[in-house]
Amino acid sequence: MNRLLERIRCTSPLKHMVVPRYAAGAALGIFGALHLSMDQFSMMPILEAAHLPLAGISAVVVPILEVIAGVMLVSRLLARVGAALAVPIMVVAIYAHIVADWPGEVPFFLPLVVLGSSVYVLWLGAGAWSVDCSAVGTCEPEMRSRPKVVPPTLFGR
Repeated sequence: MNRLLERIRCTSPLKHMVVPRYAAGAALGIFGALHLSMDQFSMMPILEAAHLPLAGISAVVVPILEVIAGVMLVSRLLARVGAALAVPIMVVAIYAHIVADWPGEVPFFLPLVVLGSSVYVLWLGAGAWSVDCSAVGTCEPEMRSRPKVVPPTLFGR
């Protein structure tokens, strides 16, 4: 189990991963909270317009999962799990955009950007500035086997 958690938390040393994490995480968190809190942003009309099954249950469960995924991505902890939660949600959102129209529809590119960002984080991990990276380190074999190099100082210490 510990090995599985380490594999999930391992990440690449890339610093630019902060951009897709925040792009997906902020959108998921904000829209999940809106879907939960305001009637005009309820998911029920979207799910009914797209003729998706279990609309009543999904209208409650999906926004909660959106908020959880958004918090995981923005907080930089278990970002791959948050991205894995976001991918099926965004695939269904893209399907709903294709087959249905509803009042207050967000632009089509938003679920595409969140899906692309989530897949990228799922593929490469949370990046260098993440809690996952500081806890586990990078997972690249050449990074683990390379000895740490101490830069020389002015006085030789």
